[in-house]
Amino acid sequence: MTTRLKAGITKPKHPINLHTSTSPTISPIPKSHLTALTDPHWQEAMNDEYRALMENNTWELVPRPHNAHIIHCMWLYRHKFHANGTLQRYKARLVVNGKSQQVGMDCFDTFSPVVKPTTIQTVLSIAVSRAWPIHQLDVKNAFLHGDLNETVYMFQPPGFVNKQHPSFVASYANPYTALNKLHGLGITASDDNLLQDIITSLSTEFAMTDLGHLHHFLGIQVTRNRDGLFLSQGSYVRDILE
Repeated sequence: MTTRLKAGITKPKHPINLHTSTSPTISPIPKSHLTALTDPHWQEAMNDEYRALMENNTWELVPRPHNAHIIHCMWLYRHKFHANGTLQRYKARLVVNGKSQQVGMDCFDTFSPVVKPTTIQTVLSIAVSRAWPIHQLDVKNAFLHGDLNETVYMFQPPGFVNKQHPSFVASYANPYTALNKLHGLGITASDDNLLQDIITSLSTEFAMTDLGHLHHFLGIQVTRNRDGLFLSQGSYVRDILE
């Protein structure tokens, strides 16, 4: 029998490198608050989050009530990037551990408002077809503006336990809506003047930053050109690989 090897038939090999690594200049996402507190980037992000919670009087430290159910909270970390893929900032969020909540005691409804992709496509299509300006806003700690009807007690945040009252718990925390924190807000109007009036009006009610023209929304990178809007998930793919 004549084989390819005997006949001198060879096929070149094309090695594939599947190795991926994060940029050495970016601190990796920590797996716990203990690791985060040893990194100045993540420690600063946690301090910013905790400072915002305190400035909004989110909770009050009280002695632990007898037989009260105390829920746990935890830190979540992520990198926020510019439209070109460069690092914008380190973001730390304090959220409730949903597994520690008891329905009927700590909460009655669980609801996470998520906009439908068809709604986004419709609004963007109208804005592009009519040449409307589209801006992106960042609402700081948007969840703090919600109302909590239940009386809830929560353990103090890991890494930020009050040294004078280490056994106290946080009363009237807002953990339910903390899970619904906004990452960004896209807004459009028929002209620039009307758009700026709307942004100014919103800024009087909420602490927010105008990030300029829409460039990143719900994990989608937005690039505007003469033909319309180009939507890409390149940054989302890079996040998965990292």
